[in-house]
This record gives sequence, structure tokens and C-alpha cells, in this order.
Amino acid sequence: MHFGNNGNDQPPLDKAQRIAYLIAGYVRNTLSEKERDELDDWICENEMNEDTFLELIDPKFQEQGIEERKSYNSALAIEKIREKLQFHQPATPVKPIRKWLAPLAAAALVLLAVLLYWIYAQPDPTAPPNSINQLASLTPAEHKATISIQNGATYSLDSLPQQVLAGSGLEIDTVNGFMRYRPGSGTAELHTIRVPRGAQFQLQLPDGSLVWLNAESSIQFLSVMNQNERVVDVSGELFFDVKKDPSRKFIVRSRDLQVEVLGTRFNVNLNSFDHLPKVFLQEGAIQLSATKNAGINEKLVPGQMATLKSSQLQVARPNEELVLAWKNGWFEFENASIEEIMEEVKRWYNVEVEFSGKINDRFTASIERNLPADGLLELLQMTGKVRFEYKEGKIIVKP
Repeated sequence: MHFGNNGNDQPPLDKAQRIAYLIAGYVRNTLSEKERDELDDWICENEMNEDTFLELIDPKFQEQGIEERKSYNSALAIEKIREKLQFHQPATPVKPIRKWLAPLAAAALVLLAVLLYWIYAQPDPTAPPNSINQLASLTPAEHKATISIQNGATYSLDSLPQQVLAGSGLEIDTVNGFMRYRPGSGTAELHTIRVPRGAQFQLQLPDGSLVWLNAESSIQFLSVMNQNERVVDVSGELFFDVKKDPSRKFIVRSRDLQVEVLGTRFNVNLNSFDHLPKVFLQEGAIQLSATKNAGINEKLVPGQMATLKSSQLQVARPNEELVLAWKNGWFEFENASIEEIMEEVKRWYNVEVEFSGKINDRFTASIERNLPADGLLELLQMTGKVRFEYKEGKIIVKP
């Protein structure tokens, strides 16, 4: 595959990456009118460009690209990351396409970007040692947490003493980062599970409900829940899959919001970038109220999200994939500021971030969270609107 030259001085690598981005946007129906014109101009430059474009949007090429990705050396972080990338940007749709085809096409187009990268990119012997490649050493969040019990003792969940396990009715799978309680077992004690920065965790509560905890989150509850209601206190971001029990309400309390349910699936985010508490309902029904003013309340139906802002609950219908991306193992950003993105990076990779200059551009990106930091950041850097340097344990963000 080759890219024609339109007579400008744009380096081949930059041009290749830009065209791959535009074609991916075409396949995903996300190009703006200006971007569509840019792609049309490139296609019309010569016959070779037109043939390349037709080949890339051919479903056979997309399927072949998926197969070829499997043969990459997964030990190389840059290849692992580009295997999973998806380029897309919110804009006006330009052409209908079957929904199932879009992910395949995006993946194959990423394969194209990878191949072009290795064709054109040459190592720079003068590059400083603290380059973006060193960000491969920043590994994603692990399955870990601590537990504090009523007597004040705090333990790491991957090294709990056997007597604590037995007395609390706990079962822990340290390999998969999962903890469960045997219902009604042990003495009722107040337990607090805390997940630090650079970690995540999942547990099954004493009543059988499931909880996913994002980085920098916590949950507190009785190890044996009472017969009248099930109450948990939370901070950070958590996803609940509540076990139905018509005889006992399930109540989630935080500093700002209280959620009451019988059995449902919902996300509580108290760590949002705008510092506004949010609750998103995926399934069932919930009654939501402000902790300090029960008169501020709202009943949500599936697909709705309530945000507490200026002593009011504002209800909207967000993109569910964006809201639940963290729980499903993805970074999903849509028209996000670099500050918002780096807040997630800081929490997920347990790293400090410094900004060197103002970046007004906004970004859209999608990549798996189980990969090193260089994947997401290199994807963003490919836009040409932001640069990253890793120095003395800190990511420096530059225009």
C-alpha cells in the first residue's frame, strides 16, 4: 500500500497516520465535512490512492487485518497497544454502515497505521532517554485492596492472616482480584475495603450483591448485614449489581448522595473530573436523594444519569459505553480535554502529571485499560496536538 504525495512537505509518517485516521473515521461514520473533503482530496490525487482506499474499506481486508494482528509479538508494548487501538472522532455521519462491521474496520485500519509506522519510523539515536517509550514501564492497575476491620487493624487483601479470614467469613481469590463473604458467617463487624491509586477490585457483599471498585475508591459495610436493610458507605467510583431482596432495601450512602434500591445495576461516580457526584442507572430503578437535603430527590429509569449540581439533580441520557468504560476494561474519551484524560491516567497508573503549557484541543480515543501507559499516550500524541515526556517518575504534558 502506498500514499501519494500532494506536493506538500508533510513527513511520510505524519501523512500516513493522518490518512489512516481519516479512513477510519469514514468507516465509522464520524468524519466532519472538512475531514471528508480532506479525504476526498487525497483519494482524487491519483489512481493508487483510490485503489488503496477501496482496499481498506473492503470487509475481506478488515478480516485479514484481524487475523494478522494475532501474529504480533505481544511482548512489544507498542505493538500490543496498536493491536487494540480504535481511531474515532465525534462528528456528523456521512455514510451508513452495518454496525457489526465498524469494529473490524477500525482494527484493520489500526493495523495499517502499525505497518506504516514500522515502515517509516526510524530510531532516533539523538532522542533523549526519557522518551515516551519509557512509559511502557507504567503498567495498568492491579487487583489489590486493603481491608480495615472493627478493631482498627488494616490488612492487605492478598496477605490476610488465616484467623481473620476464618473469623470474618471471607473467601479471597488473589489471582483474579475477587473477594466474597459467606452469608451470615462470623460476627457482624464494620469492614472497610479501600482500593488505592493504581489498583481495582471486585467483591461480593454478604448479601450476595456484586461491587466493582475503581482506583481510589472505598466501601464500608457490616460483615453480616441486618434483617431490615442493607447499607453501604462509599467514596470514589463503584459499579453495583444488587441482589434482589424485596424485604430489604439496599442503600448506598456518600457525602453528597444516597441511593435506594431493591435489585438493580448502577454506577456511582464521586471522582468525576468536574467534581460533580453522578449516578448512572443501567438496569432496574433507583430512588436518588441528596444526603444533606432529602427534598432533593429523583427516580431514575434505565439509561438515565443524575448529576448533583448547585443543589439540584440534573438528569440526562449519556453514552452508556463512556460511563461504564472503566468497569468494562476500557479507556473511552469523547471530545475530552487533556486535563480530564490525564486525571484518569494519574489514577489508573499511579503516576504524577505536570502540564507545561496550555492545550486547548479536545480528544477522542478508545483503548483497553490493561495495557501500559504508552499506548494511550502515543495514540494521543499521534494527533500532533500534544506531546509527552516521562521524567523522574512524572509525565510532562506539552503542546
